[in-house]
Amino acid sequence: MRDMQAEKIYTDILEQLDNAAAKHTFPVFNNFNLPLAAMRIGAFRDDEEWLILFERIAYGTSEGTFLNMISAFGNFIGRPGLQATIRFIEEVPRFPIWNNEQDYILNEKEFEVMVYGKAVKFSFDENDYRATYPEKYPGMNRGLRLLRLICHALGPKIYMTPSDLLERIDHNNIPELLTVTGWNHPDVYGPDSELPGSNGCFQSLARAIAYNNKDLYQCNQEINSNWYEWAWPTEGEYAGFIQARAMPNIGTWKNFEPAKIEKQPLEKPNPQVSDHSISTSNWNIPLPHESSM
Repeated sequence: MRDMQAEKIYTDILEQLDNAAAKHTFPVFNNFNLPLAAMRIGAFRDDEEWLILFERIAYGTSEGTFLNMISAFGNFIGRPGLQATIRFIEEVPRFPIWNNEQDYILNEKEFEVMVYGKAVKFSFDENDYRATYPEKYPGMNRGLRLLRLICHALGPKIYMTPSDLLERIDHNNIPELLTVTGWNHPDVYGPDSELPGSNGCFQSLARAIAYNNKDLYQCNQEINSNWYEWAWPTEGEYAGFIQARAMPNIGTWKNFEPAKIEKQPLEKPNPQVSDHSISTSNWNIPLPHESSM
C-alpha cells in the first residue's frame, strides 16, 4: 500500500511539472529579458505534503534589478509556477551602481550593497573576473556581470534559507528533503523540446520526493543548470545568438536563437521589496584568489 501511494505521488509530481510546461509556467533559464546567474531546487516532504521550490537568481535587464525568482510546485500549491519575485540586492547611497543617465559607475574594487537587507562589502580584482568569465564579452550587460561576481563571492548565501523561502510563499513549515544545485534542465520551449516528465533527473527527483528518501536522487545526465560561461558572438555562423556552456573553455556551446527566445511568453516579475533592517554588523566576504589556492 505504501509503495502504491508513493507511485501515485511520483506520477502526480511529473504530471504537475508537465502541465506547467504546457501552460508556460515551468521555470526556464534562457529568458532573454531575465538572464540567470545561479539556480537551485529545494525539495520538501512530510507525511501529507510534497513541495518543490525553484530559486532563479536573475538580472532584470529592463529595469536593472537583481532578482530572486521563486517558483513552487506541490500538492498544496493552488497555482503552481512563479510565486514571488524578490529584489534582493539594493545599492547603498555611498556606492551608487548607476548614475542618473543609467551609466554603470560602480567601483568594483571596493564597494558595498544590501543583500537580503544586510550590508555586504566586496572587493573584486582580475582573479575574480577570470573565475566568473575568462573571456571579455562585449555584449554582456554590466549589471549581469556584477551579479555573477556577487554570486561567485557569496556562494550558497546568494539563496534564501529554507524557512525564509517557506515564509515568503506563505506556506506552513515542512521539512526539507534535499537541495539540488546541479541537474539537467529540460529545454521545454526549444526546437527539441523535452517535458520535465521525460527528463531523467526530474524523474529521479520525483521518485526521491515520493518515497521521502533523498538517497534515491541521482542525475546521470549532462549538468546544464550551472551554465556559467556565456557568449554573444558578433561574427560567424552563430552571430546574433546567445551561447552557453557549463565549464569555461570546456565542452560544446549550447546555442540560443534570440528570435526563438523572444517567442516565449514574457515572464513579468513583480518585485516584492521590503524595508531593509539596519544591520548591526557587515558581512565581510573573503574572496578566493589564485595566489592562495
